[in-house]
Formats: sequence, structure tokens, C-alpha cells
Amino acid sequence: FGSIPLVSSVQTVVRQIEKWAAYDLSENLEPHLLKRKDEIGQISRAVTLLRNEMKQMIEKVQNASVKFRIRLFL
Repeated sequence: FGSIPLVSSVQTVVRQIEKWAAYDLSENLEPHLLKRKDEIGQISRAVTLLRNEMKQMIEKVQNASVKFRIRLFL
């Protein structure tokens, strides 16, 4: 009974992590996964934090790259 929702939740988290690993950071995990009080919720919150940090790092690199290119042309 209870294992089907667990397996489905794990599969959902894994699919999203695979997207993020391919640098598709456009989607978040579903809010109900983040609200769970079990290990799936913990993992969901942890990988969401990782995604957010990756996204910020990529944005910083992009901004630095733009600034560098602007300086080259000045």
C-alpha cells in the first residue's frame, strides 16, 4: 500500500535531479514533496537548496562574463 507513493515520490525527485544535472534549472520540485516530514522531504529540501546554489553560481559566472566582455570592447 504505502510503498507506491514512496516509489513515485523518489522517482519524481530523481527525474528532477537528472534535469538539474543537465543544467535545466527552470523547474522546482513540487511543493508537496518539500513539505513532507519524512526522508523524501529532507532530500527534496536538500537538493532544492543545491539547485538554488547552482543557479546563483551560474548567474554570477554569467554576470562576470558579461562584465569581462564589456571591458574587452571599451
